[in-house]
Amino acid sequence: MMMRKATEVGCFDDGRLGNLRHGGFTLVEIMIVVAIIGVLNMIAIPAFRQARVSSTATQIANDFRVYSDAFTMQAADSGKWCPDSYPGGFPSQMEGYIRVQRFKATTSIGGRWDWDGPGSYWVRIGNYEAALAMYGVRGTSEDVLKKVDDVLDDGNLGTGRMQLRYRNLLTYTLESFEKKKKGGGAKK
Repeated sequence: MMMRKATEVGCFDDGRLGNLRHGGFTLVEIMIVVAIIGVLNMIAIPAFRQARVSSTATQIANDFRVYSDAFTMQAADSGKWCPDSYPGGFPSQMEGYIRVQRFKATTSIGGRWDWDGPGSYWVRIGNYEAALAMYGVRGTSEDVLKKVDDVLDDGNLGTGRMQLRYRNLLTYTLESFEKKKKGGGAKK
């Protein structure tokens, strides 16, 4: 097979006119592809961020539910709430209700689980008798915390059973003093 060679005027050696492009892309084509990729990124990145926020919030809300149910079951079985523990500490009365290592581990948003039982500083200054808390949530996206509150409570971190205190302590009230006055909840 004979190779055709383009001349300066755009004709092949055999006399036919031909395309002088060498198979590359033009600047306009490359700019169109870059613009399309940019538009796709503008659509995809917020969707990925929202999915990440949603999955993290769902995991934290589920952990709050599981742990609060376990503490409530223990209180129902023993007739009183566990004594207070420190952040990351594990009340010995919870053996068999919660896996120790998971409760002591750092949460997916960086905080530590804390049980605020009777006698706790937070119980004394708050309006509750027993609460499950996550200590050290500073720096966590406000979107994640609001989504957790939305799943478990009223969607407002300043009111209801779930509250953010001092931008560092996320508490979920299990028994408030008002509830106790009305006759609900575990006995002390």
